[in-house]
Amino acid sequence: MKKIFIIIISFSLLSAKVIHQKIKENNNTIIQEEAKIIKSWIIKNYNALMPDYLKISPEDSLLKFSLSYDTQYHKLNSNLNAKLIFPSFEKQITKVKINTGTTKTYKFKITPILQIYKSTLTPVLKNSFTYTTSLLLQSIMFNETFYFYFIHNDYKEITSLAFKKFLNFNNLMFKISKTYYSTQKSNLYYVFGLYYYTQQKKDILTYGLELSGQRKKLPFIYAYKIFTTYRHLIFGDKFTYIDITPYLEASKDWHYQIKPYLKISFNVKF
Repeated sequence: MKKIFIIIISFSLLSAKVIHQKIKENNNTIIQEEAKIIKSWIIKNYNALMPDYLKISPEDSLLKFSLSYDTQYHKLNSNLNAKLIFPSFEKQITKVKINTGTTKTYKFKITPILQIYKSTLTPVLKNSFTYTTSLLLQSIMFNETFYFYFIHNDYKEITSLAFKKFLNFNNLMFKISKTYYSTQKSNLYYVFGLYYYTQQKKDILTYGLELSGQRKKLPFIYAYKIFTTYRHLIFGDKFTYIDITPYLEASKDWHYQIKPYLKISFNVKF
C-alpha cells in the first residue's frame, strides 16, 4: 500500500511539473505572438501612408533597448535606440571557379535610416561593401561599413576582416576590426578577437579572447580580455534576452594585473 501511495505522489508531482512547464511555454508563445502582431500592425499602417521607396520590412528592428551593469565601472547604463530602416539598394556579384571549388562574392549595399542620434531624429546613410571568398571549409570575409549622420555631419567607419571556420572548426572565428569616429579625428580603435560559438535551443554561449588598443595609447596592445557570454532568450524568440558575461581583463591602466569582472544586460529588440 505504501509503495502505491509513493507512486501516486510521484506521478502527481511529475504531472504538476509538466503542466506548469506547459503553461509557461503557452504564456511565452502568447506574449511572443502578441509582440509580432503589434509590430506587424505598426509597420502595416506606416507603409500604407508611405511611397514604395520609404516602406520598411517586417524583419527590421524598430526599437532596441538595453539595461546593463558592469562591475568594472559600478554603473547602471541604459540605452534606447529607435530607428526606421528603409528599403536599400543592393548589388551582389558571385563568381565560382569549378576547377578549384572557390566562390567569391562582392556585395554593395546602400541603406537609408532614420534614427535618434545625439537626442535628435537624424537621417543616416549606411554604405557597406562586403567581399567573401570560400574554399572548401574555409571562409574569409572583408567588410567596410560607413555611416553618415546628416544633421550633425558626423560619420563612423568600421572595417573588419573575419576568418570563419577558423582552423577548420565550424563555430570558431578569428576577426580583426578597426573603428574610426569623426568626433575623435586623431584616434582609432582596433580589436583582434578569437571567438567560439555554441547554440542549444534558447541558450547561446560565446567564448572569446580579445586584444585591443587605440592609436592614442601605447603600447599597441593596451588590454587583454578573456570572456564567456551566456545569452538566454526569455520568450523563446530573439526580441527579449538576457546576457551574462563574466570576464578577466588585464590592462595597462592597472599594470596588467588580471582582474575578474561581471557584466549583466537585459535587452529588447522589437
